[in-house]
Amino acid sequence: MGKSKIYKISTQVMDERFFSTEFVIEATSCEQQYIWQDCTERLGLSWVQENPGLAPTIGIRDGSPICVMFSWNIIGGVRIMFYTCTSLLADHEMVDTWLKTYCNPMCDNGTRRAHADAMNFSHIHQRNSRK
Repeated sequence: MGKSKIYKISTQVMDERFFSTEFVIEATSCEQQYIWQDCTERLGLSWVQENPGLAPTIGIRDGSPICVMFSWNIIGGVRIMFYTCTSLLADHEMVDTWLKTYCNPMCDNGTRRAHADAMNFSHIHQRNSRK
């Protein structure tokens, strides 16, 4: 493993949506499009896109920046954050560590992280419909 550094971010400059996110989904823009189509056409859920998204550099790995694109949508009344690593070098462990520090919503009475990938988005919908 090479040398890495995660940037510390002051919570005063954080976008407030990081704190009010209920679920976190790792998904490319194409995967988000498929989720949107499924949610709106098949499930009939409302979908409100909150713009703009953010694309900060969250850290450095071997001299290369690690950049992540974050975007938020209100789906069926629930704020969901989508993210994807957009830099040439992707360090998924660094991204996960950053998310645990700055945006780590919990579910199931605080026993599980409210995180999934695009393939498992249906788990979020199923969990949410039981509220």
